[in-house]
Amino acid sequence: MTPRRVQISGLKGGVGKSTLTLNLATVATRAAQRVLVVELDPQGNATTLVTGLYPDQVQRTIADVLVGFSEGQDPAELVAGTVLSAQDPAIDIAEFNRSAWGNLDVLPANQDVAGLALGPAHYRDLAKIMDAAGDGYDLILYDTAPGISSLTTLGAYAADSIISVTTPTANAVGGVRQLINGMITPVQQHHDVQLIGVVVNRVANRAEHRRHHDALQAELPHLLCRAWLPDRTVVEQAEGYGLPLHAMPGPSAVTLTDLYDKIFRYLITEATP
Repeated sequence: MTPRRVQISGLKGGVGKSTLTLNLATVATRAAQRVLVVELDPQGNATTLVTGLYPDQVQRTIADVLVGFSEGQDPAELVAGTVLSAQDPAIDIAEFNRSAWGNLDVLPANQDVAGLALGPAHYRDLAKIMDAAGDGYDLILYDTAPGISSLTTLGAYAADSIISVTTPTANAVGGVRQLINGMITPVQQHHDVQLIGVVVNRVANRAEHRRHHDALQAELPHLLCRAWLPDRTVVEQAEGYGLPLHAMPGPSAVTLTDLYDKIFRYLITEATP
């Protein structure tokens, strides 16, 4: 069966794209699914959170896979030789962390990927690589850098769906519109990919945040996810421990885990790619 392929995108940095990506991934792994996170962010945050490896410690990355593919090497072999697994005993993480991440693999990135010369001739390369190497997975998630770039476009061509992440700020609506007009619509001229939802993250109990959330609801009623994510310190604590939220103690972690379960159901289980 062809795996679902979802890109997590956002115009601004610091909105929680990697956090959303990895916690949606663990919703799937807890349901006995095998998940691949493809890192398209040169900062490598998802890689570090899952494996404990910093970008400069990673030996091979998605950049090597893309270059090797352009040189005619076998894509399945390239991915198999690059992917990092939370279950790989060679990765030095605590057994509790290993268990918490489940059957989660990461195709890592570092600054090497930022140096790739990617143009329209390469935009379908990642899709072709995943066609050849993705059959062993139930879900593939693309974690992207902020903004619109050749890397985010590469991911959009390899995805069947896109989730936009934003925060309740004054330019939230404009940012989603810019993502639609600047990336999604142009890609749709050549590839069938759909924006299936907008997730609002880091919402505080403030009048300003409620006002901006209401503006998003008014402007994008068919896209705004019904479950929004409150701003909680447990998110930073989980990242500091290298854990998904479901492995953290306390009521805040339980609340957020329940919300991620709902987002997964709304936007991945129920949404049509």
